[in-house]
Amino acid sequence: MKLLTPARAEAFGEWQVDLIWMKRQPHMGADEAEKKRAAVGSCQRELHSAVTDGAAATARYLRRVLFLEEQTLVGLPTLPRRLTPGEYLKPPLELEAEIGDGWCQQPNRANLLTPRNAARPLFWLVCHINWLEQGLLGDEVYSPLMGGEAVAGARDDRDRLEKETRNFLRRTGGLPRVRGNVSVLSDCPISRGWWRRRFARSAARHAGRTIDVDVAHRSLHRSQQVWEELVRLGVWRLTVINHDRTRAALIAALASGGDWRREQMAAAAQTAAREAIGRSLDQVPWAELYGLVAASASQLRQAS
Repeated sequence: MKLLTPARAEAFGEWQVDLIWMKRQPHMGADEAEKKRAAVGSCQRELHSAVTDGAAATARYLRRVLFLEEQTLVGLPTLPRRLTPGEYLKPPLELEAEIGDGWCQQPNRANLLTPRNAARPLFWLVCHINWLEQGLLGDEVYSPLMGGEAVAGARDDRDRLEKETRNFLRRTGGLPRVRGNVSVLSDCPISRGWWRRRFARSAARHAGRTIDVDVAHRSLHRSQQVWEELVRLGVWRLTVINHDRTRAALIAALASGGDWRREQMAAAAQTAAREAIGRSLDQVPWAELYGLVAASASQLRQAS
């Protein structure tokens, strides 16, 4: 049986809708809004109860909401070892490399880890079920899946539940209803690590032998804000930077340019996009393409 079916994707989407309070809508009266808010709170408490009961309870809950109760999970990547909460929330560079390289070496037959699937929050949520059942996230999973400083600073119980729920959804696959399609690339720690290593490997192949995979990966791992800007622009605004060679130039410039800010990544990407209006970036010599994006980022640094 298939895991990532349209029916399961629909169930996933409805589940996220039921769990998130998006504030009172203009067309919604006060009584209707309160009833809706109460229904959301009930769903959030059910999730919270499962997570605080441990890994096995969380996996059972997720299987039920995705209609996976009797299904064997096959073709999914496995973590290299049991992760600590800290490793899960902020995978170190070495763990991202271990995951990315190890999963590339897994046999392709029946392997669900494809770029298309890896861009889907549902895929990573199903992976989390597998990891929870294998004990790879430990038994006490509230802290890595739901906790955090924002939760500790909640105004009241409703606010705390909302923050916990959003943490859970972001970390286990992404929250596209709120954050859009960039969420799976930026908010889910394991997905983010896999994509960083994939981009680094691609950059090393397409950068004219000017950068190796570890240097490229280190530059992408250095700043969460810069990483988020790169994937945000690629998803929403400047799709030309998804071209392997263009992205390699951005990553090579990032690696040699020190500590970029979000604005420098945006400036470099916009320069590449403007250049693509007039000519094919495939035909631009590597040194020229690299120089264009590096110079735009450098000029912004000097101006600030």
